[in-house]
Amino acid sequence: MQTNPVMTLNKRREALKKLAKNPEAPLKEFHALLEDATEDERAVLAKTLPPAKVLGRGNRAVLSPVGGYLLAALGTNPRRTHKRFVDLYTDSSWAARRSDTDSFNNPHDAIMRGLYLGLSGRSDTWILDYIAATPAMEDNDAYGIWRILHTLVRERDLHCETPSYLWRALRTIFPEENRAEEHPEIPATYQEALEHIRQDPLLIERELWTCFRVGTALGAAADFKFLDYLDCHLDGFRDRFLTECLRSMLRDFTPRKTRVFHMLYRGMKPTTAENLACIPLLTAILQTQLSTSVGLAQEMLIPIVEQLSTEQLDALLDASAAVLLRTEKKLVKAQLNILQQLIKHHPEYTHRVHSMIAGVERTLPLELQELAQNVGSKDSTKPTRCGVKKILEPQEVQSVEALQAQEPILIPDVNPRPRAPGELFMADAPISSDTELFDALVAMATGTAPETELVRALAYLNQTESIRFNEAQIKYLESVNLNWGRHIHEFETAGEDIAFLILAIYVRCAGTQPIELPPITKGYRDFLWLYRNGQPIITNSMEYRPLGAKTKQDLVVNTRGLTGLLQEQLLSLIPSSGYAEKIYTEPFETRNHAMRRTTWSTGLTQYAKQRIINSDSEIPYNRKLLLWEDPNDTSAPSDLVFEDAAFNTGSVREDYGHRIHTSKRYTYTSQKYAVGWYAWLMQNNLDYAAAQMMPALVTALYTRTVFGLNALLYALGSTPCPLGAPSYSALGIAASALAQDTRVLTAESLAHLAERGMLDPAQFAEEVTWLLLHQDVLTNRVLGTLQDAASISPLAGWRIVQVLENMLPAVSDINRGGSFVQLLVQLAGEYGASIEVPEALRPKMRGQTVLAKNLRALEKLQPHPTELAEKARQHAMELL
Repeated sequence: MQTNPVMTLNKRREALKKLAKNPEAPLKEFHALLEDATEDERAVLAKTLPPAKVLGRGNRAVLSPVGGYLLAALGTNPRRTHKRFVDLYTDSSWAARRSDTDSFNNPHDAIMRGLYLGLSGRSDTWILDYIAATPAMEDNDAYGIWRILHTLVRERDLHCETPSYLWRALRTIFPEENRAEEHPEIPATYQEALEHIRQDPLLIERELWTCFRVGTALGAAADFKFLDYLDCHLDGFRDRFLTECLRSMLRDFTPRKTRVFHMLYRGMKPTTAENLACIPLLTAILQTQLSTSVGLAQEMLIPIVEQLSTEQLDALLDASAAVLLRTEKKLVKAQLNILQQLIKHHPEYTHRVHSMIAGVERTLPLELQELAQNVGSKDSTKPTRCGVKKILEPQEVQSVEALQAQEPILIPDVNPRPRAPGELFMADAPISSDTELFDALVAMATGTAPETELVRALAYLNQTESIRFNEAQIKYLESVNLNWGRHIHEFETAGEDIAFLILAIYVRCAGTQPIELPPITKGYRDFLWLYRNGQPIITNSMEYRPLGAKTKQDLVVNTRGLTGLLQEQLLSLIPSSGYAEKIYTEPFETRNHAMRRTTWSTGLTQYAKQRIINSDSEIPYNRKLLLWEDPNDTSAPSDLVFEDAAFNTGSVREDYGHRIHTSKRYTYTSQKYAVGWYAWLMQNNLDYAAAQMMPALVTALYTRTVFGLNALLYALGSTPCPLGAPSYSALGIAASALAQDTRVLTAESLAHLAERGMLDPAQFAEEVTWLLLHQDVLTNRVLGTLQDAASISPLAGWRIVQVLENMLPAVSDINRGGSFVQLLVQLAGEYGASIEVPEALRPKMRGQTVLAKNLRALEKLQPHPTELAEKARQHAMELL
């Protein structure tokens, strides 16, 4: 059968039905029909011919390579597709072992060819999702599947970071003579492994180095003789390996994973020259939280202090201050030894070292105080017993006292008040022509337009009845619309906003052929799924839904969230849709709200719980979920007018599980502009946007990719009105997001708020403290976000000092709360500020805990003027 390049969905469906009726139809005819089908078309065709129908049950499955092909080509859920295929593959393997190849066709190879052909037509995203669904199985059959997936990854030049895939890849790199006979992918000798690498160099460049980035599968890399062998044959391998080990120690891995990198780095026995080349990384590791990583850095630094440059010594001194405030005596002692070596070989640093030690001396244990007092003396290894020894010379003491006697620079507070909006909400020139509309559409379809670009497009369409596009532009509309050629009503309505936008533009285009609109006018206001002819349409047979849902009353109530509201606006642009909502082209006025924080784990319906448990989400199913809701809002918003529905928070609770699920499923283009549109509409009431996005925010704590979250963070940083508790709660959660990019963007939003005079340090501290006390967020992530925000500008740094000061009363109850005090000591010292220790914390100042040591250091701070404080003061004065 020849593939028709312009075959419509209906023709493809009919051809598939015809093939299905022929039990002798070869696999190649199915492939010729389906190889160029889009993912959306495949979802429809999977209902026309479910793979399970062809596969059958029991022993029939092992004789059905066509069923295996259809499973790969039309499967809708990667995880379930993989599970079913593994069963089929295993059965076929046993059949192959039992079969007589002279009299019976071996089904194993045919089914594997079916998997390859079936997956070869799928999108890159679907293939990566399929790989992510494969567990790290150790049997030989699993290797056969991996080999097919690896071939597809190479053919498409994809980058895969799935642990099970990487684990298999490493097994093909590192030889294991005693297991090579049982596992064909494992090379038996060094020469065989090297030949394999030369045939596929990306095994090193991608898979091996990716393992360092994701922190997985590297236990097999401990064959140091083989690593030396590779270094002899691969240029630059050893240097890259050592660098990746150190970089991994700086990443947010668990102690168990990080210990593997310690073992690998020590096992490579780096030379002095190699350690010198890695000085920036070793110095950075000194400031990490994991004590074993700090110990490794000290071990490598001590022999090379003599050879460090001025810049490297300055960085070492800055990092030493953090180590001296730690509670591990072994680490503090080792750092004092490094400082002793520094003074010995670079005596010009004696004053700086003594000044730093003087600042932390009283926080050290008694035996280490005596050692610290002798740093720089010839008998520094023999602590004296004659009391405290003066470290500063008399003239140095006088200069310090003179500095401390000066008045500090006072930085005025700036209370948040209505101001000009930030960059995201700055008014852009309206679209003035069809050409500009087309350019905007292309930018949105490719994801390059600003988050609020949809606002301009809606405003133009609202005032334009007819659009004139040329033939090429109309064809582009059809080509980019991922939903073109399918029945929109057959699919879950959430995430269809770009499809409806293109549909609204298409029906306005002069000279286009009339099209029959799908029956989307009934039921949308009431339910998440549309229904047809009085019967509910379950969009995907693999989706979880209430057991026994047979009527529309059994389906989930549509909460008219931000995506649903956007679709109402877009459908109102289509005359035949039956919608007649006003198109809103101006933001809503400010409303007062009574939202309050709520957590619960049992308030969900059984269906909503099921969606969380079975949504492929990493969120623990028994975790207490967080939301902000107004007790006066309704959980059934179908009768509300559009504006009231936009302000309604009462239905987020029931829809929580669904929003967690969809926050990882929407396309980037779709959700980016949906959130941007809603944030623009609510720019004077961004607390409501934060409340609506709370499920996505909670998801971000456990998932690296959450669509639409960046648009919310941009909006919060650009707010023209003071933020409330829900918005600061959102920023606090985002500060602990799993993805580093999200935490960086959160830091930028906090800094932007501070620079515009819109950050309330007390309220933000209150929300972050609550989150930390209830262990909804992780200390190390929040700490890193605050550090990043403080480094962006002088005024932002000062506002972070105020945030940390407001958190002080609760630090003793926060997990690793001493880390926040340590950051406060550092930043307050840079601004020449003295911070009063709360009375409730004074009993905590005794002892050698991190909290006690940092509280004592905080109490010793003396006010004095600094250049940084002066810059912050000037900026704050401009905002008054």
